[in-house]
Amino acid sequence: MGMTPLHLAVNNNQKEIVELLIAAGADVNAKRTGGATPLDATVGKPKIAALLRKHGAKHSKQFKKVKQHIAAGTNVNSALLGAAKYGQKEIAELLIANGADVNAKTDFLGATPLHHAVPTMMANHPGVAPMAHYRETVELLIDKGADVNAKRNDGKTPLALAVRWNKTEIAELLIAAGADVNADVDGLTPLHEAARNLHKEIAELLIAAGADVNAKVEVLGWTPLDATTKPRASSPRSRAILSGNTETAALLRKHGGKTAKELKAERK
Repeated sequence: MGMTPLHLAVNNNQKEIVELLIAAGADVNAKRTGGATPLDATVGKPKIAALLRKHGAKHSKQFKKVKQHIAAGTNVNSALLGAAKYGQKEIAELLIANGADVNAKTDFLGATPLHHAVPTMMANHPGVAPMAHYRETVELLIDKGADVNAKRNDGKTPLALAVRWNKTEIAELLIAAGADVNADVDGLTPLHEAARNLHKEIAELLIAAGADVNAKVEVLGWTPLDATTKPRASSPRSRAILSGNTETAALLRKHGGKTAKELKAERK
């Protein structure tokens, strides 16, 4: 099942609502998708934890196992990357409470937990946490001080990944927290990425947040408008999609977007 009203009340630290729900017969050990119980979400909420325990609430098996690993001296920073990657907000919260650094880079990519909390295409596969879990995890990391503009070894920020994988909800959270909409890797900005991947909704979001519609990729010289005609793949399907890619191009034109050739002609 998804998040129950009791899970939601605990997440929002609403003790009175928790009391009302329990009095009305709410299952204190209900498991949301992923297996977390309401008690798992009480890190830093001792009064609600005591209330739930009073009525027989227990931690999930996974939560107990993580606590055992922490007690045994596991690397909490590496564990936090894993929790973020799978949208395990309650586990991430537990690890942070036990000293995990929200900005630690412990993998070969140089990625932070926030990079990993941006769901890739794997998030569309059966058995993987739903988008709501990732959103909550991103919110938690930001609230705990995660750097929204941290760069991996390849220069990509969490926002660049959210745009690449068309995760509008995550992109909105990152931008609201101060993510740089013009951060680039060799001139390739999030708007180039949105245009190239035909992500019109995210392109609108980026433009509204101040993205440069005429930023140019250093080596190739592309503007975002140029990028609407540059497929990521050369399959017939990709070419077919791109041949009808007028909406994203029209959006860029509406906001002053031009091709590199047009910009060059204007300078003459």
